[in-house]
Amino acid sequence: MKVIFKVDKSVQLILNQEAFTRELRLIGQEISRRTKALIQKDLSNVSKPGENPLGKTGNLARMIRVRVKKNSVQVIDLAKYALALEAGSHGPGKRVMEARPYLSRVLDEMKPDIERRLIRAINEGITSR
Repeated sequence: MKVIFKVDKSVQLILNQEAFTRELRLIGQEISRRTKALIQKDLSNVSKPGENPLGKTGNLARMIRVRVKKNSVQVIDLAKYALALEAGSHGPGKRVMEARPYLSRVLDEMKPDIERRLIRAINEGITSR
């Protein structure tokens, strides 16, 4: 697939979509790998608010998925309780669980690298006609 940018009547910029998609997939895989590394297996303790969640069963890390669609990459955690851990939750009554962010922490750490990699993929993948 090619994406064509018309600059003026005489020049077209063509983006190598396959190379861009490949870089998105690599970025998603790295986010997944780093996120899984944050979820430490520890059966004896409970994570504190603001800390990385502790994995007792391994399900939280195991349910992380990477999907590349068109010009975007999604890294999602399909575990039922993933959003509650990431963002915190208010249960029935006065039950409150403060956030234990892990995915957003990795994204914040990687943001400069992600931007650099995407710019490089675009610059290296553009040709003109």
